[in-house]
Amino acid sequence: MENRLLQRIEGLKQGINILAGLNDENAEACAKLNCTVGDLKSGINELRTALENKKVFIEKMKKLSDELEYLNDYMDHVENNFPEELSEIMQNANIENISPKVQLRNESNIQLTSFSLKQSLDVKSSREVLLHHVSVQEFNKIHKYMRGRLTAESFNAFIDILNSVIQKKYSILKQPKNKLKHNEQELYVKWKRLEKSAAFPPGTYFCMADDFSTLINYKLDKSSFNKLVILRHIKLIKEVRCNNDTLYVVN
Repeated sequence: MENRLLQRIEGLKQGINILAGLNDENAEACAKLNCTVGDLKSGINELRTALENKKVFIEKMKKLSDELEYLNDYMDHVENNFPEELSEIMQNANIENISPKVQLRNESNIQLTSFSLKQSLDVKSSREVLLHHVSVQEFNKIHKYMRGRLTAESFNAFIDILNSVIQKKYSILKQPKNKLKHNEQELYVKWKRLEKSAAFPPGTYFCMADDFSTLINYKLDKSSFNKLVILRHIKLIKEVRCNNDTLYVVN
């Protein structure tokens, strides 16, 4: 009882001391401090809003950068696959000096050739993306016994390697054979033979185990073949047997 009374007396003393110091000057200082805190909160909110706007702007710029990169690749594809017939027509035809009937016929040929070119490019350019990375969520859905100690990061790194092999391969295949080196010509003939034997539709990309070492000096090991099995399991690629060769085809 005595202790409780002493505690109450001590509390009253503290209250008296606080009230004794509460004068006009201190009240004004507290009001200014309160305004300063309010200004700081407002400034922090403005900074937060500005950061969010910057984040949205950066995402837009990244999207534009990706689109620009795609357009650059598309233009490279157009330049490397431009039909010789259309080039000759555009170089040799002097439209101003030919009769209207001939001019109309040539314009029709150009339009038809352009339409065929567009169709061909639409088929091929839609496949230029090749294999995309898998997300961590998608990777974790793969059976544990298949993944083992494999991580999503190392799996996506192998996807990059596979993309490099295919891109290198088709950079050779889209060139005229007579402009290739001797060893590249041999590969060119071999790949064309396999394409014909497998009867792949236009725009199909494939590679073989030998292509990794031949094109980018990368040796496939047991872990690499397991990654190919996983890619087939999640339907990013399919395995096709052609005579005695195993072809890995991009879906």
